[in-house]
Amino acid sequence: MSKPPKKTDSDKPWNRPVRKRLVGVRSARVRILLVCEDTKSAVYYFKRIQELLPPNVVFLYSLGTGMNTQSLINEVDNIRCREEKRLRISFDQIWAFFDKDSFGDAQFDNAIRSGVAKGYRVAWSNECFELWYLLHFQKQFSAMPRKAIYDRLSVHLGVRHYEDLKGEDGIRIHRRMAEDSEARKEAIKRAAKLDEKGQIPFHRQNPLTKVYLLFNELESWIV
Repeated sequence: MSKPPKKTDSDKPWNRPVRKRLVGVRSARVRILLVCEDTKSAVYYFKRIQELLPPNVVFLYSLGTGMNTQSLINEVDNIRCREEKRLRISFDQIWAFFDKDSFGDAQFDNAIRSGVAKGYRVAWSNECFELWYLLHFQKQFSAMPRKAIYDRLSVHLGVRHYEDLKGEDGIRIHRRMAEDSEARKEAIKRAAKLDEKGQIPFHRQNPLTKVYLLFNELESWIV
């Protein structure tokens, strides 16, 4: 019968609890952290995208904060440090995702400039993340408020009210969007076409979503 470890040895390596290994995380060639304003849509969507990426090649970790614009940018470093320590890895790329919505023009523009200055890749959407979804189904050259985007998505997705989707119904829709590779390729091309507005303030670049920039890197790996 083995003796219990001495108190003085309780913190020695051989007596520490064994941590469960996260498959494919440390061995991945590229590790990407996505810090999202949204706590549902984008997070559910990117979690499904991660499942479609080959193990040991890309580790895509998405985290919803409920924060917005500058508040989110200010918190990214803390989130990065916390998650790197928890996962025992270093991230190669840091992406920040947030929407214009009804936030002030200066607040929105300053958050983007601040994020870029810190070395983050800022995948902002004007007016909202769901514009990325809409571009899977159609071209959209004129500005459209959030409610109108939701209404168009309801028609395309065959649901009653997109904005009211919750629980498993909502998760199912976000996973469905992540799995539609052909429509996503169209969305990438349509978003890139919108991103030709020249040197004008970010808040005036509407409609536009920079989400496509992430997929310019991921698409060749998605199975």
